[in-house]
Amino acid sequence: SMVINEAMVKELNEEDNPLATRIYFDEDSVAYNVIGVLKNYNHQDISRSIEPLTLFLDDNFDLYYAYVKVAPADMANSFDAIKDAWQKVEPNAEFLGSFLDENIDRTFRREKTMAT
Repeated sequence: SMVINEAMVKELNEEDNPLATRIYFDEDSVAYNVIGVLKNYNHQDISRSIEPLTLFLDDNFDLYYAYVKVAPADMANSFDAIKDAWQKVEPNAEFLGSFLDENIDRTFRREKTMAT
Protein backbone atom coordinates (compact mmCIF):
# COMPACT_ATOMS: atom_id res chain seq x y z
CA SER A 1 0.00 0.00 0.00
CA MET A 2 1.04 3.60 -0.46
CA VAL A 3 0.09 7.16 0.27
CA ILE A 4 0.43 9.77 -2.47
CA ASN A 5 0.16 13.53 -2.58
CA GLU A 6 -2.30 15.65 -4.56
CA ALA A 7 0.32 16.30 -7.24
CA MET A 8 0.63 12.54 -7.84
CA VAL A 9 -3.17 12.23 -8.03
CA LYS A 10 -3.14 14.88 -10.76
CA GLU A 11 -0.24 13.25 -12.61
CA LEU A 12 -2.06 9.91 -12.57
CA ASN A 13 -5.25 11.65 -13.74
CA GLU A 14 -7.17 9.97 -10.90
CA GLU A 15 -8.95 13.00 -9.41
CA ASP A 16 -12.34 11.22 -9.37
CA ASN A 17 -11.35 8.28 -7.17
CA PRO A 18 -7.67 8.20 -6.18
CA LEU A 19 -8.25 5.57 -3.47
CA ALA A 20 -9.22 3.04 -6.16
CA THR A 21 -5.85 3.49 -7.87
CA ARG A 22 -3.28 0.71 -8.19
CA ILE A 23 0.29 1.73 -9.05
CA TYR A 24 2.95 -0.43 -10.70
CA PHE A 25 6.55 0.77 -10.80
CA ASP A 26 7.33 -1.45 -13.77
CA GLU A 27 5.69 -4.30 -15.68
CA ASP A 28 7.07 -6.99 -13.36
CA SER A 29 6.42 -5.24 -10.07
CA VAL A 30 3.77 -5.77 -7.49
CA ALA A 31 0.74 -3.46 -7.50
CA TYR A 32 0.49 -0.88 -4.73
CA ASN A 33 -2.97 0.24 -3.60
CA VAL A 34 -3.36 3.93 -2.83
CA ILE A 35 -4.72 4.10 0.72
CA GLY A 36 -4.42 7.83 1.35
CA VAL A 37 -3.84 11.22 -0.24
CA LEU A 38 -1.74 13.93 1.42
CA LYS A 39 -2.22 17.61 0.80
CA ASN A 40 0.65 19.00 -1.24
CA TYR A 41 3.54 20.28 0.84
CA ASN A 42 7.04 21.35 -0.09
CA HIS A 43 9.21 18.32 0.70
CA GLN A 44 12.20 19.67 -1.22
CA ASP A 45 13.92 23.01 -1.78
CA ILE A 46 11.26 25.76 -1.54
CA SER A 47 12.41 27.28 -4.82
CA ARG A 48 11.18 24.15 -6.63
CA SER A 49 7.58 23.46 -7.49
CA ILE A 50 5.79 20.73 -5.56
CA GLU A 51 6.35 17.40 -7.28
CA PRO A 52 4.42 14.12 -7.16
CA LEU A 53 5.25 12.06 -4.08
CA THR A 54 4.68 8.44 -3.06
CA LEU A 55 5.25 7.02 0.41
CA PHE A 56 5.21 3.25 0.80
CA LEU A 57 6.60 0.32 2.74
CA ASP A 58 8.14 -2.64 0.99
CA ASP A 59 10.01 -5.53 2.61
CA ASN A 60 12.65 -5.24 -0.13
CA PHE A 61 13.54 -1.67 0.84
CA ASP A 62 15.17 -0.39 4.00
CA LEU A 63 13.07 1.91 6.14
CA TYR A 64 14.58 5.40 6.28
CA TYR A 65 11.67 7.57 7.35
CA ALA A 66 8.34 7.16 9.05
CA TYR A 67 5.83 9.99 9.22
CA VAL A 68 3.42 9.79 12.13
CA LYS A 69 0.65 12.25 12.92
CA VAL A 70 0.20 12.68 16.67
CA ALA A 71 -2.22 14.59 18.87
CA PRO A 72 -0.62 17.80 20.17
CA ALA A 73 -1.96 17.14 23.68
CA ASP A 74 0.32 14.12 24.22
CA MET A 75 3.46 14.77 22.19
CA ALA A 76 5.98 13.48 24.75
CA ASN A 77 4.27 10.11 25.27
CA SER A 78 3.65 9.77 21.54
CA PHE A 79 7.32 10.44 20.81
CA ASP A 80 8.38 7.74 23.28
CA ALA A 81 5.88 5.24 21.82
CA ILE A 82 7.11 5.96 18.29
CA LYS A 83 10.72 5.47 19.40
CA ASP A 84 9.82 2.10 20.97
CA ALA A 85 7.99 1.02 17.80
CA TRP A 86 10.95 2.09 15.63
CA GLN A 87 13.34 -0.02 17.70
CA LYS A 88 11.11 -3.06 17.15
CA VAL A 89 10.90 -2.50 13.38
CA GLU A 90 14.51 -1.37 12.79
CA PRO A 91 16.54 -2.59 15.81
CA ASN A 92 19.88 -1.91 14.09
CA ALA A 93 19.03 1.64 13.02
CA GLU A 94 19.37 4.62 15.33
CA PHE A 95 16.11 6.48 16.01
CA LEU A 96 16.53 10.13 15.01
CA GLY A 97 13.05 11.46 15.67
CA SER A 98 12.10 15.03 14.92
CA PHE A 99 9.02 17.11 14.28
CA LEU A 100 8.22 17.84 10.64
CA ASP A 101 6.99 21.38 11.28
CA GLU A 102 10.29 22.22 13.01
CA ASN A 103 12.31 20.66 10.17
CA ILE A 104 10.38 22.65 7.56
CA ASP A 105 10.74 25.88 9.55
CA ARG A 106 14.50 25.32 9.87
CA THR A 107 14.78 24.70 6.12
CA PHE A 108 12.81 27.86 5.27
CA ARG A 109 14.94 29.97 7.63
CA ARG A 110 18.17 28.54 6.17
CA GLU A 111 17.04 29.19 2.60
CA LYS A 112 15.87 32.69 3.48
CA THR A 113 19.27 33.43 5.04
CA MET A 114 21.08 32.12 1.96
CA ALA A 115 18.89 34.26 -0.33
CA THR A 116 19.70 37.51 1.49
